[in-house]
Amino acid sequence: MLTGDENIVEAECAVFWRIKDPGQFLFRIDKPEAAVKVAAESALREVIGRTPIQAAMSDKRQQIADQTRELLQTLLDHANSGILITRVQLQRVDPPAAVIDAFNDVQRARADQERARNEAEAYANDIIPRARGDAVRIAQDAEA
Repeated sequence: MLTGDENIVEAECAVFWRIKDPGQFLFRIDKPEAAVKVAAESALREVIGRTPIQAAMSDKRQQIADQTRELLQTLLDHANSGILITRVQLQRVDPPAAVIDAFNDVQRARADQERARNEAEAYANDIIPRARGDAVRIAQDAEA
């Protein structure tokens, strides 16, 4: 699947559902299990397509599952399927196996960049006040 920031991920989810209207379930839709599967794939692709890869792989997983459930329910209701989606659970969201090593290298480089930035900030926060203090001391010594 293509993410919102144009990265590729492999995503899997489990969909829990039950029959809410037996008449619609039996007579309005052919092969309901297959219909749920196709609609779930479509809904998940749409939600993943609006989400950046970092969010999809970490802190927004539950939000993605909830949005997928809502969209899936809307699709099935529009088709008068008689199906109620009770829960969507993301199983995994990972980069494709062919590029996982490169993806991990990028993640390590970003972590190194952040670490270097933090070290530079800490150094600046240490040295600048000292330099200002020295400047004030030198100016006071000169005036005296």
